[in-house]
Amino acid sequence: DFDRVYVSDNEWKQMNKKDAHDFLTLRRSYENAFTGIIEEGIKKKLFTKMHPRIATLTILSALRGLELRQKNKNEFSLAELQDNMVLHLINGITK
Repeated sequence: DFDRVYVSDNEWKQMNKKDAHDFLTLRRSYENAFTGIIEEGIKKKLFTKMHPRIATLTILSALRGLELRQKNKNEFSLAELQDNMVLHLINGITK
């Protein structure tokens, strides 16, 4: 859902201090859980050896780029975007 992604990436900056703090705490928790999944995959030799935090930030940054979909609806389909993101991100880290 584009609107939710946009709000989570941009509009939180307009929140009052407490709500922004709560939002950022939740986001850090989500990022840490994602990093844990990558660390586990590395330990199980499902992923190549890499810096898990950098991998997390790379993948999440790419997902935040879904805003491009809204701006380029006629250039590529949602299915093409999803397929290419999986190809570039996931196949780039698996053995």
